[in-house]
Amino acid sequence: MNKKVKIGIIHYGCGNIYNVAKSLYKIGLKDVTIVKNGSLKHFDVLILPGVGSFKNAMLHIKKNDYIEQITDHIKSGKKLLGICLGMQLLMQSSEELQETKGLSILKGKVLNLKNFIKNKPLPHVGLNSISLDNKKFSQLYFDHSYVAILKNVNNNFNIGHTLYDGHKFLSYLKMDNITAVQFHPELSGKKGLKFLYDFFIN
Repeated sequence: MNKKVKIGIIHYGCGNIYNVAKSLYKIGLKDVTIVKNGSLKHFDVLILPGVGSFKNAMLHIKKNDYIEQITDHIKSGKKLLGICLGMQLLMQSSEELQETKGLSILKGKVLNLKNFIKNKPLPHVGLNSISLDNKKFSQLYFDHSYVAILKNVNNNFNIGHTLYDGHKFLSYLKMDNITAVQFHPELSGKKGLKFLYDFFIN
């Protein structure tokens, strides 16, 4: 793992920012910057973290002219990691609060879990598993009421799902240099740290 990699965590008013930074420090990464309004151009890896509002996050991203910078970062082949809200922001739109346009980096939309969950409480909070490549990764921490629904999934995608109240929802995706997860690696203990370590060495 290249410990000198420059990492930018985009701060758009969401939670768990500092927990993400601390987790990166724990796996040996030191060049970590939390960015509120500065340029994103000189980072090797960008992280879209968060617990928060889709609409407010997009307002901050637009205000700081980040849409083009994030898109250019991805087009250049550099890595991007979306966590929870950060995964959802990659989609075309969200129905949270009101219909809001997303980054449109991936074709898909964000819907409320209440459309699918009938017998268990929402938000979906606590430890759960991901099924990926015929394997199951357990003890990962979730905290969310909305889920991303992908359109036009093809062979370029590597995707994983999580089961809650009998409903299978998207919880992991990787496409080229984009990785996004619905769970919180920064709150998932050793399993989360291993996920982050693997992300940075692969």
